[in-house]
Amino acid sequence: EGTIDVHEYSEWLITAGYRAANMGLPYLPWLTSRHTDIGRELGLKEVECPFTGTPLLAVRAIELDVAVIHAVRCDAAGNAELALPLDHMYDVDALIARCASTVIVCAEEIGPVDANRVQLVAREVDAVVEAPRGAWPGAMRPLYEVDRAHVTETYLPAASGGDFAGYLERYVFSEAGP
Repeated sequence: EGTIDVHEYSEWLITAGYRAANMGLPYLPWLTSRHTDIGRELGLKEVECPFTGTPLLAVRAIELDVAVIHAVRCDAAGNAELALPLDHMYDVDALIARCASTVIVCAEEIGPVDANRVQLVAREVDAVVEAPRGAWPGAMRPLYEVDRAHVTETYLPAASGGDFAGYLERYVFSEAGP
């Protein structure tokens, strides 16, 4: 069809949608966000807890056509070591991948993986692409941190009215890379 649907979610709501899809549920009951604009704009429905009568928000399962996941390392078969954020979002990349019909893993490097660190296994991955520094100017822990100077001095001015096309040409499309 050539279109992309865009929906605004809070971090917690979108993760609830991913979790619902991963569990094979049509929705996940959620306690917060009932009276927010985001919940209304998404058309989320209020449901009642059958045990307590507490009003809850039904966060619809999110199913994706394609997921592009960036990994620290991946072998050629698709077994991927993902970055591990030290927060409540530790498993979000794996959740996203498991909601998608097609999964593409872009990896900092392709090579042998540590089986104890693999979060996506080969049967879950459709394609593997080597993309060194592919998360830049964002972080790919433990390999590199956010390039705050670049974001502040170059990206933000370009994205907010500057020469964004020039930025993309120099830092995204150029074969020289960042």
